[in-house]
Amino acid sequence: MRNRKESNTEKTQKSVYFTSPHISCLTIGPKKRCLNNNKNNIKDRYLVVIRWHNLKDDILEFTSVKGDERATIYSPVAAFVTSYAREYTIKSCMQNIDRLLYCDTDSMHLIGDTDPNGIYVDDTALGAWKLENTFVQGKYLRQKCYMEEWPDGTMNVTVAGLPKKLSHVLNFDNFKVGFTTADLTDEEIGAAGRKLTYRHVPGGVILAETDFTIQ
Repeated sequence: MRNRKESNTEKTQKSVYFTSPHISCLTIGPKKRCLNNNKNNIKDRYLVVIRWHNLKDDILEFTSVKGDERATIYSPVAAFVTSYAREYTIKSCMQNIDRLLYCDTDSMHLIGDTDPNGIYVDDTALGAWKLENTFVQGKYLRQKCYMEEWPDGTMNVTVAGLPKKLSHVLNFDNFKVGFTTADLTDEEIGAAGRKLTYRHVPGGVILAETDFTIQ
């Protein structure tokens, strides 16, 4: 959750303080925790970012500047938990490397329907792997960019940045680096419409249509 407060400035503008420990803990971290016994270095720190807003040609703009540092959670706990999770996934993949098609943070996509080597599979047990689905064919371009066909003919399309409403425009033939929705007609896009993005305009912000390209 973000904590926010507003305060007036000498220029009668407002400054908004955003705190985001999830991001800042990764960039700040402990300050010489193991190098000395200074009690001021016991806690981790995170940055407070100040955002100034003003109007330019009747369009709202924001400028971020560095604020101060504040105490936060013990970030090594989060760092070690996620590192062990990555190690667990990588070791599981290596035990099935001859079948491995794709892997991500918490998943493996394997050839064949036999049980994987060296891992515990269960739908509910804590720490176990779960069989999410099976597929008859798939295509993988990069991380978080793949598509698979399930046995019932359903196409499972996962492409970071592409709205799910546009999954129907992809198939195994056009699913490649360089594909762009700019080459599609409105009829091919369908009633769901194109991808939307924020755009600052005089008087505020609108959702404007834009195109998506696989890079």
